[in-house]
Amino acid sequence: CPPSQAQRMHDGIPNSELIIFERCGHYPFYEVPDEFFRVVSEWFKKHN
Repeated sequence: CPPSQAQRMHDGIPNSELIIFERCGHYPFYEVPDEFFRVVSEWFKKHN
């Protein structure tokens, strides 16, 4: 979805986190894997 829609969903979900990857479409794990897995790893460390 467009970033504006992602922001609306984020605003409606308590305690959610919104990460927008620049130069990326629907597959951040494929299009920007280093950045994606860094963010995922940080999330797991924070919520473990």
